[in-house]
Amino acid sequence: ITNLGTLPGGGYSAARGVNDLAQVVGYARAADGQEHAFLWQNGVMTDLGTFGGSSSAAYRINKHGQIVGRYVDGIGHGYVWHNGNLRVLNSSDLFDINDAGQAVGVKNSRAIIWNPDGSITDVGLLPGYPSSFAFDINTHGEVVGFGWNDTEHRAFYWQNGVMQDLGTLGGTMSEARGI
Repeated sequence: ITNLGTLPGGGYSAARGVNDLAQVVGYARAADGQEHAFLWQNGVMTDLGTFGGSSSAAYRINKHGQIVGRYVDGIGHGYVWHNGNLRVLNSSDLFDINDAGQAVGVKNSRAIIWNPDGSITDVGLLPGYPSSFAFDINTHGEVVGFGWNDTEHRAFYWQNGVMQDLGTLGGTMSEARGI
């Protein structure tokens, strides 16, 4: 177990993702009292800042060092950060990134894939569920997440434009968070 530490003047940190190069991302309280995204590597925690917002978090990092996360400036913005370069997807959240640079999340209550060229693939909706949320994407571009309405969540698996309802284990709630 490795203690990642905290940012100077902060009181806590939370790791959210790690890649095969032992680079870790997450968020930590900074001296300004806000949560800041961080990148930890080789024993050093680097403050990525808030990207002009009031807070930020980093959720995943791929083998190329591309980081996805979210920052808030009144509304949430998903982002991809790599070597100091920031690409922002307005009014969104991004939660995972594969090694091809495809990121998944949600925009306007719909699960999406944000492609490296900046285009967006709408993952779609499960029948009877007006909203969807993508949590994870693998190297083959397969996506998992859930659809939801006012009373239920239903896990889904998406591949090549087809969304499959994964059902529940007898209850009203299921979510797929990893693939």
